Amino acid sequence: MSFFPRLKMVWQTMKAAKGRVFLTVLGIVIAAAALTVVFGVGRSVEDLILGQLRGLGSDLIGVIAGAESSAGAPAAALGVTVKTLTGDDLRALRFSGNAPHILAAAGYVTGSAPVKSDLYEGFLTYYGVSADIVKVENITVEKGIFFSEAEEKTAADVAVLGAQRAQDFFGSAEAALGRKFTLAGRKFTVVGVLRPRGTVAFVNQDMSVYVPLRTAQRKLLGIDYLNFIRIKVDGEENIARTREDIDRLLAARHRLAPDEDRDYTIKDLKSAIESVRRISDTLTYLLLIVAGVSLLSGGIGIMNMMFISLSTRLRQIGLRKALGATEKDIAAEFLIESVLISTLGALIGVLLGLAVSAAISVSAQAFGYEYRFFIPWDGVAISFAAAAIVGALFGFYPAKKGGRVSPMEALRYE
Repeated sequence: MSFFPRLKMVWQTMKAAKGRVFLTVLGIVIAAAALTVVFGVGRSVEDLILGQLRGLGSDLIGVIAGAESSAGAPAAALGVTVKTLTGDDLRALRFSGNAPHILAAAGYVTGSAPVKSDLYEGFLTYYGVSADIVKVENITVEKGIFFSEAEEKTAADVAVLGAQRAQDFFGSAEAALGRKFTLAGRKFTVVGVLRPRGTVAFVNQDMSVYVPLRTAQRKLLGIDYLNFIRIKVDGEENIARTREDIDRLLAARHRLAPDEDRDYTIKDLKSAIESVRRISDTLTYLLLIVAGVSLLSGGIGIMNMMFISLSTRLRQIGLRKALGATEKDIAAEFLIESVLISTLGALIGVLLGLAVSAAISVSAQAFGYEYRFFIPWDGVAISFAAAAIVGALFGFYPAKKGGRVSPMEALRYE
């Protein structure tokens, strides 16, 4: 019998046992869906994260309070209060003799407090920043001005709002200028509104509230340390050398020996990308293990189903053999059936995985992220190939056993 008539016969057999086939392919479906999501969402998420990081600029270096943890993030980034970075560290970094390729450096602290304006009342996160932030980040003031170094030094009660915050607080950027709002019980005057920037480094910049660094430290938070420092370098090619200069300077200031653990973490775009890829690879491996276990489970299910199918079709096998079917014909029929079942499971799983990936993409875009949907052709190909191999491997023994059934024994079976 040629391939296509044999395939038609197998398909009719499967249609007669739809419920059993569905339960059998469930493991393959889960595995194929997992593989599709791993390759598709993994690539989309990596693309999103890298885009968010690049939005900060490739010529920036970040210094974060606290040593890098085993999780790959500084302690301060994990919510632990660390007081190792100070204003003196920031001033030392600004001195050109210590690190000649530094163009500007800005200190940052963050806090959360209740806020009240003409049109808004709630609880939000604000940033205390150096006036030099406009030299460090891609910030453009659309209305008014950014607060000055003099206002920073005198801890003035002034603020600069992101575009959306100005809209929320006062109805428009024009209406916000010169108006006052209350933050943590203190009155602040709006001196500037920023041009819309969207989401950068997973922070909606248009929802930002900036106050002078010293104002935040002394009047709002009651602290004298920094959460982190951002540094602009005069060229991407000088990042590595400047990192060394920063490390040497801060280690000396913090009295740390060359081989001693640092109480700060230095990050740039390249190292951040490496960290992202390291985390992405770890998650990929974990999901691949899940997919592998599901494939194994699906393979065992296929083998069990083929044995059940064999026991219910013994008389049919006997008749076919009596009419001239060979051992090879019977074995091929069972093998095609097992491969077809697993491939059908892969098809359902791939479609399910693509649907999940598309839903994640739509959700991310609804939150304002530039999340691109990828069809992972490599993941699709691997899903079908793995399913076919599993179907062939786990269907081989039942197929071989079915082919060796004696016609006399089969015809006696009721």
